[in-house]
Amino acid sequence: MCRAQFKALLPLLQINKLILGISLLLNVIEYGLLAAPDPMTLLKGVESAREQIPPSRLLMRKYVQTTIVTNDYYYLVLFDREKRYFKRTNNLPVHTMFNGSEVIISQQMNNYGYLVEIRNLDMRTADSLFDPRILGIDASLGWTDTIQSCLLINQDVKVELIGKEQIDNKDVWHIRITSESHSVIRDLWIDDKNNFRVYQCKDCFSNGTNLECNISKSYYESEEYPWLPSRVETETYNGRKRTLKILKAEANVKIPESQWTIYGMDLPKGVSIIDLRNNKIIGHWDGKKFIREREGEDPKPIPKVSFGKPAILIILILLSVIPLTIVVVRNLRKKE
Repeated sequence: MCRAQFKALLPLLQINKLILGISLLLNVIEYGLLAAPDPMTLLKGVESAREQIPPSRLLMRKYVQTTIVTNDYYYLVLFDREKRYFKRTNNLPVHTMFNGSEVIISQQMNNYGYLVEIRNLDMRTADSLFDPRILGIDASLGWTDTIQSCLLINQDVKVELIGKEQIDNKDVWHIRITSESHSVIRDLWIDDKNNFRVYQCKDCFSNGTNLECNISKSYYESEEYPWLPSRVETETYNGRKRTLKILKAEANVKIPESQWTIYGMDLPKGVSIIDLRNNKIIGHWDGKKFIREREGEDPKPIPKVSFGKPAILIILILLSVIPLTIVVVRNLRKKE
């Protein structure tokens, strides 16, 4: 090729080089290698989105399957920020409520009447009382878990961006939070273009030798209630499977303040109220209102288990039969 021909082709080569450069730049942007977000910004986005969930009423199904048992529960759930109320609507009824400072639990004990307890939030039972706003961002769903604790915000952790990935054909950012002090690694897959939805959460804990991981996958299938996943499927390291499904949801509901007191627990008449924090009976429900123990009197201690009248009757019978048996035996010996 002569020098003149090369000069003529030079502008064309430069244009091709420019086109190639633009194409590479677009690929870089598309795959998030250039304009990747700050991972803390993603966490703060999830926190803000969850904090803005309005007061809601949910109908929820909780299906749990282990190698030993299978449980299938249905709940009516009310919540307003950290306040929440769960009412199990199948099997024996159980009501659990957290009013922001204390927990009240009411449950029917087969044929033994109702048991009503007041306890602290850290005095957990097997009953459901998690903050609904943490659905899909935590696998354990503990009573004391908050939005901030699930995202490990304001804790001594390492937060890193793993990259851009796809889950169910959705572009998401994969971030990893590592807490060396708690031996916890939490991975979240976040959609920053759609109200910071979390499509997957993976928790790994060290048992000293290996990592034990729990995985939750979230599905947003309701256009009427976009704030929370309508279905969350969780599988734990020991093979336990749990599906939480929101069957019906209503936002911006007006929840009366009385719902967060003993008046909102739907109690039967005459039931005693026990404060487990000091093991005292503090009053009873008369069917319309809560009657406290009289002023100036100490709360009644929880009564000890009594054997009741049938046991006393059996003891009296035994006491009368034993002497009679002795007399009969003596008479038989004399005849011999």
